[in-house]
Amino acid sequence: MADLDHLGQQLWDENYASVSFAHRCRLSTPRYEWRPVAEILAHHIEVEQVLQIERSRLYLQEVSCHHSAWDGSESRRQLQRLEDSVAARLVFHPIAPSPGEAGAIEYLGLSCAVDEWTREVGFRTPLTVASLTKLLEAGDR
Repeated sequence: MADLDHLGQQLWDENYASVSFAHRCRLSTPRYEWRPVAEILAHHIEVEQVLQIERSRLYLQEVSCHHSAWDGSESRRQLQRLEDSVAARLVFHPIAPSPGEAGAIEYLGLSCAVDEWTREVGFRTPLTVASLTKLLEAGDR
């Protein structure tokens, strides 16, 4: 668990450093504590789950890379390792033109995953913007 806490803290530190740089301020990073997601601790991970992990990885990379220390950071290396693992798992998964990014190619279904995954969204329902919206609306009642 300590290694996971350390890795999570590294990723958060990089993210907060990037946001601080972009907004020209100094945000303090909260303490990270890993909490397991039961669905991804199973022996078999569904393609939908891998696609959600990849969407979350892309989002974290995008919001964390805007400062000078990113290129040499351990966080960037960890996200690269995760990218390699996703690519190995999806080696036979079809790719298709991205519906949201002209000229880009992505794993088929990747655009259905949500950028900001939360435990409330989970993995057991279809990972779409519509399912997230429905979940958020249900929470407002």
